[in-house]
Formats: sequence, C-alpha cells, structure tokens
Amino acid sequence: PAGRCRRRPLPALVLISCSPQMLAAQTPGETAATEPERPVSPTRSEVGSDFWDPPCRVCKLVDNEPNVLCELCNGAYHLACIANIRPPLPRSPDDEEWFCRACIKRGVPEEIIDRVGRYSSAFYLVKWLGKPRWDVSWEDAATLDTLWSRRLIAAFISSE
Repeated sequence: PAGRCRRRPLPALVLISCSPQMLAAQTPGETAATEPERPVSPTRSEVGSDFWDPPCRVCKLVDNEPNVLCELCNGAYHLACIANIRPPLPRSPDDEEWFCRACIKRGVPEEIIDRVGRYSSAFYLVKWLGKPRWDVSWEDAATLDTLWSRRLIAAFISSE
C-alpha cells in the first residue's frame, strides 16, 4: 500500500581489514592475511632507566642515534632522518633553536616587530619563521600563548 514502508533484509557485511586482536580471536578453521612485521622499539625496561630517548617521529625507532628535539612540540628526530629532508628546513639542527616541519607549517613566530595595546588585549606584529621578511601579520596575545612566543614577547618588551 502507498505510504507504508517495507522492510528489506540488509546485505551481508564484508570485513575489509581487522586488528591484530581480531586475528588472535579467530576460530582455528579461519584464515586471514597478517600484516607485515614492523620494527619494534625496545621498551624502557630493555633500554634501562639511565638512558631513554623518545621514538623518532620519522622512523619511529628508539636507539642510540643522535637526535634533536623540536622547541615547540618536543618531538624527537634522528639527525640522519632529517638530513635529507627536501626542501631543507629554515633552521639547522646545529642552531640554538630547532623546529620540525609540522610546527613550521602551523606557524612559528621568528620575531616580534611591533605591539599595539598591553597585556592580554595586546596585538603583535609577527614575522614568521620560513616566510619572507615582508610576510607579517597582526596576532592577538591568545594566539601567541606558547612558551616560545612568550620568550619573544618578553625580549621585545625589554628592548622597548
């Protein structure tokens, strides 16, 4: 009849992928493709409590290779993993401060050029790291509320 809905059976669901826990829970007669093994980082107990580096954000390994930490996100990167990044990052790992590509994309203030207002209602003219000198913007204090930005703001205020 018109105006009434008929129930139809749902089509069978197809399992496209599954987690390792689901693979372990299969019955003995079932078969499934397993994922290729990835290198496993050692645990803190295997490395020891005297020395512990966070895993590299590029290769995801923990080892004794030299690394550098991003000033903003504290992400660890092996020097060998970032050596071949193209285009090169605006700062070298040998510099006093170093920033990863993800933080540079989000925006890292390089210099505070001017200020209008005071305290939390202030606006700052910011030159951004990795951008041309003329590419500046006005930002409010809340946007610049990071430890790195606070250092730049304090340096700017002390130089006024």
